[in-house]
Amino acid sequence: MMKAPIATHVLPAHASFDSGELVIAGISATELAKKFGTPAFIIDEGDFNARARAFNTALKNAMGDRAGHCYYAAKAFISVEVAKWVNAAGLSLDVCTGGELEVALAAGFPPSRIEFHGNNKSLQEITRAIDVGVSHIVADSEIEIERINEIAGKRGVKQKILIRITPGVEAHTHQYIATAHEDVKFGFSIASGAAMKALSLAKSSANIEVAGVHFHIGSQITGLEGFDLAIARTIEFLAEVKREISEELAELVIGGGFAIAYLDSDQTIDAKQVIEHLAGIVKEECKKAG
Repeated sequence: MMKAPIATHVLPAHASFDSGELVIAGISATELAKKFGTPAFIIDEGDFNARARAFNTALKNAMGDRAGHCYYAAKAFISVEVAKWVNAAGLSLDVCTGGELEVALAAGFPPSRIEFHGNNKSLQEITRAIDVGVSHIVADSEIEIERINEIAGKRGVKQKILIRITPGVEAHTHQYIATAHEDVKFGFSIASGAAMKALSLAKSSANIEVAGVHFHIGSQITGLEGFDLAIARTIEFLAEVKREISEELAELVIGGGFAIAYLDSDQTIDAKQVIEHLAGIVKEECKKAG
């Protein structure tokens, strides 16, 4: 038996080495190459499902009687089969393009568990999202709020939205995939007053129901400090909303991609520890805010 060329924690749960050859779920890389050719993108279904269920179970346990949903980001990787796995695991789905939405629908994914994200949605994408009945559209600009209101009005429906806010935090990740600092193209800044202005616009729109707010601090996050600060600032903002316009928003959607191991030196994320930590911060900050 030869020494494995890379650390096993970088690989899927059911991967191993046999005489130096990579084996995934009992099938050697040589067999996979013969069947599918190279390069090939191989997903360990068992590992995917185990990770999905671990996050979902951790969230349900952390939330107790309170409602909570764990979302898989289609931008990570989506296909009809993967969308079916996500659905079977009980996760909800976030999509950020019309193509991702169509893949999810082709897989039979319930629109009531789909959120539509993206900071440059076309009129066609907004219309399609409303027509199929996605649970929420995440609004990223004032013009988008106006477009959602107009299209929903033409369709005779009231569309639920989330306001994407920018809490102004620096996440532990590469600068190109950080998404919540002040100088960023995504969402509405809390500090500048843009978030409150956007909320007021949405609240005055006849065909929109503001369900809550969403933030996303970046991808490949290696530390939780950014989440802690973003949660604190967002709940402080929600308390201000309650004071200023007597509106208590029910939903807080915490966004950011947890890091996975690419290198031997990288550490993996424990779903239970992360979810328990984030839920604890939310409860603590809500208690402070009253």
